[in-house]
Amino acid sequence: MLELLRGEMENGGSLQNEPIVMKEFERLLLSQLIVAQPNNYTEALQRPVPAAPRTIRRAVEILEHHADELLTVEDVASATGISVRALQDGFKKYYGTTPMGDLREVRMKTVRAWLLDADPSTTTVSDAASRCGFVHLGRFSVQYREKFGETPPATLRR
Repeated sequence: MLELLRGEMENGGSLQNEPIVMKEFERLLLSQLIVAQPNNYTEALQRPVPAAPRTIRRAVEILEHHADELLTVEDVASATGISVRALQDGFKKYYGTTPMGDLREVRMKTVRAWLLDADPSTTTVSDAASRCGFVHLGRFSVQYREKFGETPPATLRR
C-alpha cells in the first residue's frame, strides 16, 4: 500500500486528487499498521468479537429497512421486545455506536445513493435529505461532508 501511495505521489497520479479515495486509503493504511505492528492494543484487537444477540441484529434490520420513517429508540426497542437501555447497551457493546447513530449512518448512505443516481435537473438535495428523515439541512450538510469528503450538491452533480 505504501508503494502504491509513493508511486502515485512521485508520478503525479490522480489518487491524491480524490478526497474520498484518499480518506479511505488513509483509514485502510492506518488500520493495517495498527494490526500488523505490535502496540498497546494488540491483545484487545486479537480477541474474538462475539456476535450480537438476535434482538440487536433484528434492531439493525429494522433501522435499515425503515430508515425513511420517523423512528425513535422507543419504537425500535418495542419492535424487538427489549428495553431502551438494553438496546442502547447492545449497540454500544457490539457496534460501538447508538441506535440513532446507526440510523444516521444508514440514512447518509441512502441519501448518497439517491444523489448519485438522481437527475440534478429534477432532484434537489433538500428533497433527498428530507426523504431520508433529515430535517436540519445545515447539520445534514456538515455531517455529509465529514463522512464523504464532498458536499451533497457536489455528489448530485456527478
